[in-house]
Amino acid sequence: MHKIKVKILYRNYKPIHATYTSLLENPPEGVNYVIPKVRKDLKLLLPIYRKFGDMRISKKLMQFLQRQVFEKGRLETDNIDLLHYVQMLPKKLPDKPFIIDIEHAAALFNFSKFSREDISNLISTLQTDQCKQVIALSEAAKQSILKLTGNDSVISKKISVIYPAVKRFYEAYNTSINSNYIKPGNGLNILFVGSHPANKGLFELLETFNQLQELDLNLHIISNASKKLISKFTSPKIHFYPSEFDREEIVKSFYLPADVFIMPTRGDTFGMAFLDALASKTPVITTKQYACKEIIKDGQNGFLIDSENLYLEKYPMPSRKIVESFSKRKIEGLVVEQLVIIIKRLYNDRELLKAMSVNALLDFRKGGKFSIEKRNEQLTHVYEKALNS
Repeated sequence: MHKIKVKILYRNYKPIHATYTSLLENPPEGVNYVIPKVRKDLKLLLPIYRKFGDMRISKKLMQFLQRQVFEKGRLETDNIDLLHYVQMLPKKLPDKPFIIDIEHAAALFNFSKFSREDISNLISTLQTDQCKQVIALSEAAKQSILKLTGNDSVISKKISVIYPAVKRFYEAYNTSINSNYIKPGNGLNILFVGSHPANKGLFELLETFNQLQELDLNLHIISNASKKLISKFTSPKIHFYPSEFDREEIVKSFYLPADVFIMPTRGDTFGMAFLDALASKTPVITTKQYACKEIIKDGQNGFLIDSENLYLEKYPMPSRKIVESFSKRKIEGLVVEQLVIIIKRLYNDRELLKAMSVNALLDFRKGGKFSIEKRNEQLTHVYEKALNS
């Protein structure tokens, strides 16, 4: 039987995102992925682009690099059946059929400013016969595409929602949990994992912790938090860790032994950390924004809280400047108030916490919403349809 050979194309100046890790580790049956190596010589691009991404010269540089580095010499590879673009558009239409996956329409422009011409080019690229399918990673992502393309009838028929998937971490690792960092006990172990502390809600979580000193809580934080921030919180019950663990280590040492995962984010286009927590049998508390509402069932596998600082809700197509402006906003009292109430409730009602932990695993069962089996079944259908149309 001929295997479908799929070339993954992405901005490989950094490792491919965790969203695609299980795709490469557990590909659909009959599919062989080819992926370019990380260009370590381009690693300085990321911080530069994050800072100057809205400038015209930066956009031109990224477009040049996409043509000359990310795509050049790869599209003519022999025996490739299908091209799979990850969060980016081809700058020149390839001679192979291709699909594009998207977590947010603005990601196609790397969250930099885009013009009417950019939108016109996007629409024409997605309408072309070579573009066989557009995979939205959530219903929220689908709506962002439809909004940007004006509900174009040709494009809308090409869109399929296929959620990311992770393996059943609790099933795989529950007998090899590492208790060196999070100690089991009668208290409540809270976990936060995320870079960009301000936008991920770490400041609100720390303020919440300060207001719950009477409870036996331990807060474990894996983040690139600044030394200045870390020095402000010297409580022996607040534990900061650098972002240097690999994914399996984080699962075994943090997600699995934690009682609850809290990340009251101001803006996440998906949030793989939520899937990692749930697949580890750990309930999640986060905000009612974008795709979070598709991941967390309020009161069942976690809690969803209100916030007035959700930039993806206020600005459907946010630029980098907008994202940066939200990171500078003050600690939100509304979020802190809700976190205090929910943490107290879970602390005093361990049966509720236990029930939520059981529910956390439901969407990862075979055929479940975030199961590898479900994702692979859908991808196989997309790939076969793309090659037969």
